[in-house]
Amino acid sequence: MKKFKHLKLLIKYIKRYKYRYFIGIFCLLITDTLVLIKPQFLKRAINAIEFRTSINEITLYSFLVFFIILLAVISRYFWRINIIGAAFHIEADLRKDLFRHLVKLSPRFYMSMTTGDIMARQTEDMRHIRMLVGFGLLASIDTIVVAVPSIIIMATINWRLLLIALAPLPFLTIFFKIFGSLIHKFFLEKQEKISILTEKARETFSGIQVIKAFVQEESDTKDFKKKNYEHFKKSLKIVRVDAAFEPVIHLFVYISIIILYLFGGRLIITGELDFGSFVAFLEYLIYLIWPVLAISWVINMLQRGLGSLKRLNKIFFTVPEVRDIENPIVKDNIEGSLEFKDVWFKYQDDDDYILRNINLKINVGETIAFVGKIGSGKTSLINLINRLYDPVKGTVLIDGIDIKSYKLENLRKFIGVVPQETFLFSNSIKENIAFGVDDYSEEDLILVSEISQIKENIMEFPQQFETQLGERGVSLSGGQKQRTAISRAVMIDPQILILDDALSSVDVDTEERILKKLDSVILHKTTLIIAHRISTIKTADRIVVMGEGEIIQVGTHSELIEKCKLYKRIFEQQQLKEFLETTNE
Repeated sequence: MKKFKHLKLLIKYIKRYKYRYFIGIFCLLITDTLVLIKPQFLKRAINAIEFRTSINEITLYSFLVFFIILLAVISRYFWRINIIGAAFHIEADLRKDLFRHLVKLSPRFYMSMTTGDIMARQTEDMRHIRMLVGFGLLASIDTIVVAVPSIIIMATINWRLLLIALAPLPFLTIFFKIFGSLIHKFFLEKQEKISILTEKARETFSGIQVIKAFVQEESDTKDFKKKNYEHFKKSLKIVRVDAAFEPVIHLFVYISIIILYLFGGRLIITGELDFGSFVAFLEYLIYLIWPVLAISWVINMLQRGLGSLKRLNKIFFTVPEVRDIENPIVKDNIEGSLEFKDVWFKYQDDDDYILRNINLKINVGETIAFVGKIGSGKTSLINLINRLYDPVKGTVLIDGIDIKSYKLENLRKFIGVVPQETFLFSNSIKENIAFGVDDYSEEDLILVSEISQIKENIMEFPQQFETQLGERGVSLSGGQKQRTAISRAVMIDPQILILDDALSSVDVDTEERILKKLDSVILHKTTLIIAHRISTIKTADRIVVMGEGEIIQVGTHSELIEKCKLYKRIFEQQQLKEFLETTNE
């Protein structure tokens, strides 16, 4: 019964399209009723031929059989477009809701699940669920509606012949149970393998430049071939079970038909059964082939559908770690003061703390820079501000209010971020720059592109701002990507601006021009800058030196040169590097 708990997910979607299902099932009942009536007229037509009654009677019954078949065809069309149509609607809604839930989940979730796995659940698993709520539901209802009346009518014709003809069928119960369990097990294994295979393909195409640069095409192809073969082996297991499923069912059904010929033929010869009744009985017995096959089909789809639902529920049951409290605060604007109060943070429960006892106040309009060795916790600290993560202990405050009290959507509108890893969408440059705003003008685009020093590059493209970028902005250089990302952050006119190593891919001259342009933008904004080059941040109001997840020292550039050995060493190393580079030139 534990398997069926996953079906609860579908109930609300089925209820959403209950009228479609109602119309579809109603048409299905009409179709099945017509199909069940047909053998009765067939029986009379055959008896009329056998006993040589009037040709008019034979014509009448023949016409009625044709008319019933025609009505059944029409009603079959309507149940298909309603029931199967509802299944496609449910698939679309489920995919939409899954996507909506996925974008709400915290970054920590994506650390434990690959993109390929998520993509497989969005495609393969959705298809199996659609089959379950479409053909699976249809076959379940059709089985009951056709099988039960057929058995009752057959019993009225000759109940002893019914018992003899159906004698082999109960053995199928054991067969269904064994094969159903195998299909469920093999299907889950297959879906896991296709997730791995999808992720491998995604990773290869995303990293194709690296693969080519290191001449690893053959090696990567071999790895894909290995994963593909593992998926093939799991798929083959399902094929073998499926291959045995229908033939075994047909075997039992045809055994029943042979028994009918043996015993029914004897009853006809002895005069206990007329030929028309025998044909009608045979017709109803053939009708039972579909319900028996449908049971196997339903079991097959049910096991696959339950397996897919189980995989989807793993995502749906994942609660976002970062979420709104009840009755969150919504503001039209903020001043922009920040405070970290006794903040401790780590990514996983069993990890060491990335941040330890962080206490820092940042005033409105102040420019604060963060420096330190790689892994000192700089990026982790600023990721707490827009609540990509929440601290394990301690509090982050904006304008003296715990940021957990703000509505997430509202909070993030006040914060502009240029992340360490620049990500651009495969849209136009204009759409990438205006990603966070709905209402903007051409002048706005030009202004922010001038600030980030990307305008000249954009104007060199044939389509300028309408230039389409490749995946992840592959058609731009690293520096151009960063400058486009800066434009995007400035475009939303945030009260808090975060630049996480946002100038690492631009040269020193371009960096100076960007910083000068930014001075007018950040005049009354709270600005946080993470940088490895001291030249980038030496004019900041205060510089925070971090090491091993702790704040080592806070001060101006000149104060830190005097008081902080780590800062002084970083500064001197960079000066030496710049001197050597200048000398080499």
